[in-house]
Amino acid sequence: MSKNLKYSAKLFFTIIFFTSIFLTSCNTKNEKKTDWTILIYMAADNSLNENAIADIEEEMVAANFSDDINILVQIDHRNDYPVVDYTGAERYLISSGEKKIISQIGEIDSGSSEEMASFIDWGTTKYPSEKKALFLWSHGNGWYDSYNKFCPDNTSQSSINIPEGELHRSLELSNTHFEIIVFDACNMQTIEVVTEVAEFTDFVIGSEEAIKSDGFPYDKILESWEDFNSTESIALNIKEKFIESYKPFGGSQNEDNSIFKFSCSVAKTELFSELLTELTTFSNNSLENWTVQEILTARTECLELNDPEIDIDLYQFFSLLENISSKDYNVVSKIDDIFISSDYFKPSENQYFIEYVENAGYAAIWFPEDVNILENLNPVYHNLRFAETNWSGFLEQVLARQSRNLATNKTNKTN
Repeated sequence: MSKNLKYSAKLFFTIIFFTSIFLTSCNTKNEKKTDWTILIYMAADNSLNENAIADIEEEMVAANFSDDINILVQIDHRNDYPVVDYTGAERYLISSGEKKIISQIGEIDSGSSEEMASFIDWGTTKYPSEKKALFLWSHGNGWYDSYNKFCPDNTSQSSINIPEGELHRSLELSNTHFEIIVFDACNMQTIEVVTEVAEFTDFVIGSEEAIKSDGFPYDKILESWEDFNSTESIALNIKEKFIESYKPFGGSQNEDNSIFKFSCSVAKTELFSELLTELTTFSNNSLENWTVQEILTARTECLELNDPEIDIDLYQFFSLLENISSKDYNVVSKIDDIFISSDYFKPSENQYFIEYVENAGYAAIWFPEDVNILENLNPVYHNLRFAETNWSGFLEQVLARQSRNLATNKTNKTN
């Protein structure tokens, strides 16, 4: 072989070698692929800022877990957060015993669909994994865009408006499927909210009741995450750790150890569309099988949920209705198929113990007692995906007939 040919061959292999190194370095700009990426979106530009910081410092960082889990946090602080050279929202990579700041991203609107989607895109792209979980941490109030709006941002005066489709749009824009979505916010486990997110996840975890500012116990959840092989087992464990922490002396009580109502459930979304089909059938045909009085009797015996007391427990209502008069509907069995684990506890009479409430803790559903509330919120409700079941049409018929009956009775008494 001539000298020139030897030189050309050497040059060729040198180019190939350095090209392969360059391509390898390009492909490793993202972190190595792990078992799980857990995204925690903390919309804390509001009254919960200190609680968010405590959850990071005292629970997430304190947890003991392996490098097979990526835990990524985005926290949007309120403007008066007391830190030197504060530059706005921050992103952290949490590892056992350490909080590593990835970036300071400046002032953001954590009450916007685009911001939530941006965080999801960043986290899942930069830190790829086999499975993904999303914790949505903030204030909440079910689907209502009123007091305690979902993910309120005090600086921008905005929030994630669920009836206008903003939560659904956040997940749609990010184009990510999650194994688990957890709502670490008050009153978010409603059938209306679950309908907005069901197509994007395998499991939805949350509470139909208010949640104390302690929220979910991240230290206990993260430390036990790798104890389970299946996603379903992890989801069930998240719920169990929440319930355990809220029981007396579990760590999430008030300083005086007073007891309060608490609940949590796990929804498995695989058959969720079948439940919606059964609810649609019920909404369209219920008055052919039950009287208005029977329906209202079942409603009256239900727990009332949320601040305005216009939600009831989905399973409790249909169980009571079925007990009054058993008809050929599969709603109760379908709810059982979807909500694979649920608990609801309330204070006992002496306030120092708790008692379990049968057939509750699954998910809330809108059922106002007053026709005026129905009329005020119906235009908003019709924007929800759950409205396709014609549930509000069912409510209109029941409450309108109730109103007419009350008016008739009043007239008869006067005469």
